[in-house]
Amino acid sequence: MGRWRAKAEEFVLIVQDPTTQTGYPTDWLQRTHPLTWAYLKKFEKLLLQRKSFRKFADPEKDPFYTMYSVAGYTFHPHKVAWMDISSTVKATVLPTAEGNDLIVPEHTVMFLTTDSAEEAHYVAAVLNSNPVNTIIAGYIVDNHLSTHPVENVVIPRFDPNVPIHGELVKLSKACHIAAANADDTAVLASEQLINTTVEGLWADMAN
Repeated sequence: MGRWRAKAEEFVLIVQDPTTQTGYPTDWLQRTHPLTWAYLKKFEKLLLQRKSFRKFADPEKDPFYTMYSVAGYTFHPHKVAWMDISSTVKATVLPTAEGNDLIVPEHTVMFLTTDSAEEAHYVAAVLNSNPVNTIIAGYIVDNHLSTHPVENVVIPRFDPNVPIHGELVKLSKACHIAAANADDTAVLASEQLINTTVEGLWADMAN
């Protein structure tokens, strides 16, 4: 992944109840998905040896296929993601979920959820702007962005009725389309407009 783009390269089997944050009950899985159960059973010994399982799960009651840090937010349809290891914010809007075709970021990718695709584009535009990256560059020294961009930057709550918010949504969408077409010139042109628009966004906050 990178700024304005993301591509899923692997298929992941997640047998996790997002409400309990543990694997689905073994008896339910055996009864309703016997082939999935048989497949996972082959790796029981290996899965029990995972450090994350031993640290965060209870081997006495949690299924051996329980996964750490998989909850409702993991399956949320609207996400903004960015690279953890980077000197600048490289954010992108992940494609909206369609059926079981859901993109799930791995542990080296930070993400937040939004209420809509439009809000996701708004946040991505702000995070990728020069003003935000200037702030981040002022204190990041180890190239680990983690959640710093959203913990240390004030982003006004998205309102679809505010024209400047809508303009950032439009520009983010344009950047995503241009990046998908490898049109660097178009990406740069939209990014320049984003930079001036974000400056105006914060000017409105000051007023």
